[in-house]
This record gives sequence, C-alpha cells and structure tokens, in this order.
Amino acid sequence: MTTMAAVGVGFVAVLGLFQYALLISTGRLSRDLNGHMALFFLGAGVGAATVRLASRHGKGKTQARPSLPVPAASAPAWIWDALAGFFVLTLLIPTVFPYVHFDAKVTWACRAYAMGQTESISAVAACKLPNYPPLFSILLWIGIDDPVFEGRLLVFLLHAFFAVLMRERLIALAGRDAGPALVFLLSTVHVWQGSATYYANVPLMIFLTAGALLTMDVAWLPKRGFAERLSGAACLAAAVLTRQDGIVYLGVLVIALLLSRLRVPWVSLAIAVAATASWSFRPAALMEPNNFFTAATGAWRSASSSTAIAIVKTLGVFLDGLQGQWLSHKGFGLAFYVAVGIAALAWPRRRDQTANDPESQAARFFGLVTLGSLGAVVLCYVLVPFTGDPVSAAQPFEGTYLESYLHFIRVGLGRMTVHLYPFAILWGAATLACSGSGETGVESALES
Repeated sequence: MTTMAAVGVGFVAVLGLFQYALLISTGRLSRDLNGHMALFFLGAGVGAATVRLASRHGKGKTQARPSLPVPAASAPAWIWDALAGFFVLTLLIPTVFPYVHFDAKVTWACRAYAMGQTESISAVAACKLPNYPPLFSILLWIGIDDPVFEGRLLVFLLHAFFAVLMRERLIALAGRDAGPALVFLLSTVHVWQGSATYYANVPLMIFLTAGALLTMDVAWLPKRGFAERLSGAACLAAAVLTRQDGIVYLGVLVIALLLSRLRVPWVSLAIAVAATASWSFRPAALMEPNNFFTAATGAWRSASSSTAIAIVKTLGVFLDGLQGQWLSHKGFGLAFYVAVGIAALAWPRRRDQTANDPESQAARFFGLVTLGSLGAVVLCYVLVPFTGDPVSAAQPFEGTYLESYLHFIRVGLGRMTVHLYPFAILWGAATLACSGSGETGVESALES
C-alpha cells in the first residue's frame, strides 16, 4: 500500500513536471503526453508492487528496523480509517462545482482555462500573479476539458494518495494510534478547506511532506525502494514549482536535517533547486516588475509621525493578526493548544531520552521542522511592511495602510502556515509515542 501511494503522489508530480518542462523549453503543452505518462506510471506502479511482494515472499519475515514504542490503541483502527476516508471523500463534492474562490478564479483556474484554450505559456500572463510558477495550474489544465470535474479530479487523487502515505508513516511512529493523528490532520479546516477551494497551498504541503518523507533515510521510518525515492525527488521538484515560497520551506527542511545530524538527500535537493532555477528562464512577460515582498514603499511610516511609534503600531497589527490566525481562527482550531498540551506532557521526561535513540531523533527532527516552518511564516509577514508593499498584496481592498496590512495577514498567514503542517502532526505522534514507554514496537511488516 505504501508503494502504491508513493507512486501515486509521484505520478501526479511527474505528470506536472513533464508538462512544465515542455512549457518552459518550447512554450507549449502536449495533451498526448498525458495518456502516455499515465500508462507508463500505471505499469511502473504495478511492477514496483509486484517486485516488493515477491521480495517479501522470497525472504520471508525480515528483521524490523528499530522502532518507536507504541501505545495501545484507544479505539478500533477501522473507526479512524472510516473517519479519515470520510474527510477525503467529501472533497469529491466541490469537484463538480464551478471555481468560486478568489485566488482559484483569478490565478490557478484562470491559468488552467487559458492554457486549455492556447496550450501556450503566454496564457499565464493573462491571470493574476504571472510570476508564480504554473505547476498547480498545469495539474488543473490536464483535465480541464472534462465537462464534470474540469481538471479537479487529479488534485483530489493527489490528496487521497497523500492521506494513505501519511497513514503508513504515522503507523510507523505511533502504531494503531496513528488513526486519531491522521483524522486530526485531514479535518483541520485549513487542510480540508484549502483543498476544497483549489488554492495551491495544500498541494504545496503535500509535495513538500511527501518529498521529505520519501527521500529521508532514517531508522524510524519505513524503508523505501527505488520507486519511492524517485517519487520523493519528483515531489520536491514539484513543490518548488507550485508556489514561489516552496524553496523557503525546502530550506527549513534542510536546516532541520542538519541540526538533527541526519543524512541530507543532496541529490533530490539539487534536482529541486534546478527546478526552481528553471523558472527564471520564463518569458519577460511573466516577470512581474513589482514584487510585493521586495518593492519597499516605506508606507509604514504613515502610521505615526514618530518612527519608533510607527514601528510599534505596525508590529502591534502583526501580533493582532498572528494571534487571530493561530489561536482564534477556525483554520487550525485547537491545533496550537493541542501542541502546547503535548509539549507539556513530554517535558517532564525530556532528560530520560538519550540524544541518539530513535524516539529523540524523530521528535527532535519533526519538532525542528515545525518550529522552523512557523518561524519562516512569522519572518515573512513581519518583514513585509519594511521590505515590501502589503497594500498591493492585499488588493482588492479599501482601507488605511495598517488596515490593509491586517487584511493581508488575515488572508494569507493561515494558509501559509499549512505548508509544513503535517510535520507538526508527526511531531505530536512521535512525542506521544515517546511518552508510552514499555509497549510493543511496530511490526516488521510496516517496512513495506
């Protein structure tokens, strides 16, 4: 199951990457390529699964990797699987309705429809944010002629494959109690709603998380075959071409790996860096001259005649928006409060863990990724008033400078926080597993 889910996520990534490569090199897309790639990956997935099953049958029961202690399940696993399946299947509902949400209409779906008409890279210039990489719109374009789903079925499948992949990774960390963690992830409003509205944030989250989990070589995650490693590399490349800030979160992952003294998948990272560099060769028409993050206007000084007071007022607006998105918004619900509770539960036994045991390694790495991700979001939004122009970024909106800045935070900060959000779920699962010492480990069958 793990291999098929990994190949499924990788298939979506590679399908988009091949079309992107054609678009950036020739300026055109190819409808014929989609069918050929689908057949190729169907065969590759079946072949990889067959080889894996044959290998396990021939070797018999293999020795398991060292695993985390697993607490007993609090409820039958099928109940949690059913709930997880419910949240995934409900995403089929918006696939048959028109694109109605702002960013989807003016950016991602707009590009998909324009590319459906011209199959040309020039179509990107007709929509909002032409400087943003087009891979997510390419995924929507692939099925844009379907009169029912209009390109959204492929994105739904990406979400479903990812749910299965996360289930297996969570089982490796928390055993049968992986179910509640998966349901918590899939039911988080910013995850479900972000996928249902067809913004690019959740696809970026999926590609980043899947890419990292499939390329990492650590003892506390299931072993991966060649197909899974290849899928992971494709996912990281797709991530940086889904949104411009994908490369920032990729940097967070690298820093967390280095600080945790874990092996860095340099080849996969090099492929991702090459992918993001390739977008710099886009036509001049797609080079947006005014980047809201770097086009500094100095308008924050209008908040007060005193520079110091203007800074304080600007930062006060930031803190207001930050707490509103993280602590008082439906987007994450109880997620931050639950995280604090888990940290408080684990704090008393922090000295009982040695630096190199699997429990400490897993919890430390996932915790570093979580903190790094939150730090990246904070840094981005706190710097924008001083390095860029939040007013232009908040359009369409009418209001004062500080009102526009607050609107900018409310619109985007929560959705950006979701990009590495699954690692917070993994951190919670690993931390709770550490607290349940003395229980049985994960069965060796999880290596598949």
